[in-house]
Amino acid sequence: MKTKRAILVKPGMFEISEIEIFPRPEELLVKIASCGLCNYELNHWRGLLGTCPQTLGHEWGGTVVECGSEVEDFKVGDVVTALPDIATGFSEYTAVSSKNCFELAQTVNLQHALGEPLKCVVTVLRAAVIP
Repeated sequence: MKTKRAILVKPGMFEISEIEIFPRPEELLVKIASCGLCNYELNHWRGLLGTCPQTLGHEWGGTVVECGSEVEDFKVGDVVTALPDIATGFSEYTAVSSKNCFELAQTVNLQHALGEPLKCVVTVLRAAVIP
């Protein structure tokens, strides 16, 4: 499938590229609805981390449009967020391992469906010492 993806080509500058993606048997093909840019990724945007060209966007939510042949826990139409291995959220579509995805209720607003910030909050709460 062809999709458009934002590529950070130099600090402060994205270019939109059309690329071909092919989901593997264990992956979901997801239509991205929203993607955040976290403080860590702002360092890439500013040229303080990473090497261009690179992709950004590890905080995203979307809808499953295709399931790989080995995927059993998801179906087309599921609303998901992910903790992806590769930051490709600034895309129309992305392929991601189903093991890194979390199904959300259909009523969840996809602009609020960013898994990584929630994971950060849960990590802090689990580490907190309650007096």
